[in-house]
Amino acid sequence: MYANRFGKPFLLVHWWKILKEEPKWCAQFETEKDKTEVVDILEEHSHPIGRETAKAERNGKRKKKNVMEGIVILGDNIEKIIKIHEDQKVEREKVT
Repeated sequence: MYANRFGKPFLLVHWWKILKEEPKWCAQFETEKDKTEVVDILEEHSHPIGRETAKAERNGKRKKKNVMEGIVILGDNIEKIIKIHEDQKVEREKVT
């Protein structure tokens, strides 16, 4: 298949035989219709975070992003609470 597609033989057959069953390489495969189909890798086979990312999170360099997301969520919750209180106020006025 490789030779037909690219016009030259595949030189790394010995590595392909070893790695073809590994989950990382099974994530993407060709179907009979010559379409590429992507398959999700199980959570246990996913890639862990890198050393630099872990250090940045530990040292607080990524906390700003998390804090901003928390502020946005808090703002949304406050808006919902205010709307509920306004609706309750309107309902009390109708009753009285």
